[in-house]
Amino acid sequence: MPTNKDKDSTEKISELRKLADALMDREATLKQAQRLAQIGSWELNLADGSFQMSDEMCRIYGITEQSRFDNIQSLIDEAVHPDDREMIYKSVKSIVTDFGGEPLTYRIIRPDGEIRWIAASQPEVRRTDKDNKPIVMMGVLQDITDHKLVENALHKRTYELRERVKELNCLYSISQLVDNPNISIEKIMQGIVDLIPAGWQYPENTCARIIIDNQDFTNKDFKESIWKLTSNIIVHEKPVGTLDVFYKEEKPDDNEGPFLKEEKILINAIAERLGRIVERKQAEEALRESEERYRTAIEYSNDGITIIKGGRDIYVNQKFVDIFGYNRPEELLGKPITMTVHPDDRNRMIEIDRRRQMGESFNARYEFKGIRKDGKTVFIEGSATQITHGGEPAILAFLRDITKRKQAEEHIHYLTQELLKVQESERHRIARDLHDKVAQDLSSSKILTETLIDNQPNIPNEIRQKISELSLMLKKSIKAVRDLAYDMRPSGLDQLGLVQTIYQYCEDFSAKNSIAVDFFSAGMDNIQLDFDTEINLYRLIQEGLNNIKKHAEASQITIRLVASSPNIILRIEDNGNGFDVEGSLIKALNEKHMGLKSMEERASLLKGNLKIQSRLMQGTKIFIEVPYKEKVSV
Repeated sequence: MPTNKDKDSTEKISELRKLADALMDREATLKQAQRLAQIGSWELNLADGSFQMSDEMCRIYGITEQSRFDNIQSLIDEAVHPDDREMIYKSVKSIVTDFGGEPLTYRIIRPDGEIRWIAASQPEVRRTDKDNKPIVMMGVLQDITDHKLVENALHKRTYELRERVKELNCLYSISQLVDNPNISIEKIMQGIVDLIPAGWQYPENTCARIIIDNQDFTNKDFKESIWKLTSNIIVHEKPVGTLDVFYKEEKPDDNEGPFLKEEKILINAIAERLGRIVERKQAEEALRESEERYRTAIEYSNDGITIIKGGRDIYVNQKFVDIFGYNRPEELLGKPITMTVHPDDRNRMIEIDRRRQMGESFNARYEFKGIRKDGKTVFIEGSATQITHGGEPAILAFLRDITKRKQAEEHIHYLTQELLKVQESERHRIARDLHDKVAQDLSSSKILTETLIDNQPNIPNEIRQKISELSLMLKKSIKAVRDLAYDMRPSGLDQLGLVQTIYQYCEDFSAKNSIAVDFFSAGMDNIQLDFDTEINLYRLIQEGLNNIKKHAEASQITIRLVASSPNIILRIEDNGNGFDVEGSLIKALNEKHMGLKSMEERASLLKGNLKIQSRLMQGTKIFIEVPYKEKVSV
């Protein structure tokens, strides 16, 4: 008959079998969790050097069961990208000698030649000996190739936008320089040479030279090299000089050697502007020399020129005739100046002429819309001065057709707005992927991890601790992913609406930055806004708060969002340092800061306008008005 001892042994064997079955079941669950979360794991035995890879790690590396590595040295030599092997060797050395290491991002090459990006966690101690000395280390890793591709694409778009901004700033600075009526042609040339490097891809490696009229204008550290862009300076359709841009050292090739194709467009635009500058200066100098030369210069000027007396054109040159599409000057002589002014601007131009005739001072330069003989609209840049003609006061005006420039400016403005739309679209897509895929997979992994040892009282505390740590790691990852997704596209716009989402953002901003934010909204519940309007209003407030946090040193912020037909009025005020608005905008452009400029573009994107009021140590007020549609009754 079986003894009590035999019975006890049988029960223990049965219990051990149950535990073994449960462990196998949990191992299968863990493998499934790793597969769902796309997280692989590894173990390194420090005592015998053996190395184990989880099934998911094998899948990530593209390794089959038959070709699985049991030696970490072989894995590194065979699978890790050559450029990253030294980094992995150092990490393994740190694991073996210091029982630790840092999180890593590196590349692998799968057996089929595909390169993938891997993010590896900080190694952890898996098992210790009786003296509590680590004998087994472990870690987890994840394939982040898709994330890297998105990140690289976003980086590329951001880089391209920065380059376009640099180019626009360069042209803007040149325009400011040229608009100074008291500056000589020599100072303009030297100033343009000094401004050019900031508009190129590698400013510190860029130098420039203008050769015109047997004169050379160069940067202080000018160095001629084989890496060169050249554009002719054309005056009256003839080349009179060259504009050269050099890289002092070799740079990676792009479209035209090391230069961007946009930089070729930029140098041509600057050269064209130089040609116009020379033309204008020559005309002005000729006018000052003598009446005869003055008459000749007027007739062959590239600008339209007119003399106005009593609100009528008493003299026009041929260029003036050509600009407005007439055949002979006689068609315009004696006619009111309003005949060539678009109806939208007639009252303004009449008032300017009347007040100038009375001796009042106006800006030397102005712009208006003209109308050609065939009815087409042209954009005109004008400059005018008071003269005496026939013993009576008159106005001498120079007009230039800037229609193409206006179209180019509108195109640049359109492209900037399209970039904002693309950026928002990309944010939306990435946020959706992060929330619907990555966050959901991580949540599933966390649930599986937390229930892994349910109803298993005999599981060692060490294993319970590791599972708890893994659960905590997954929880942090979920929060980080969701925060990132929310920053890219606030889901509250769909779930809570614009007002509540802004209120929540203001509360979070106030808590994180210790700045009191008073947000109030009125009339917004009764209007219907499309998503583009909502997201751009949200971004305007977001960018406004970020600017205050970075620069204002404010303790109180007031935000008012009011629907007052036919506009939505947004006001952002702070009690911070304040600033010189005009000077700071110029400084921001020169230093490539896009905060306020970005807000202007967003307001323009909504067909609205933005105004800024600020004084030093008296805070700042930003006023934004955008039109909205009335809510459609259902």
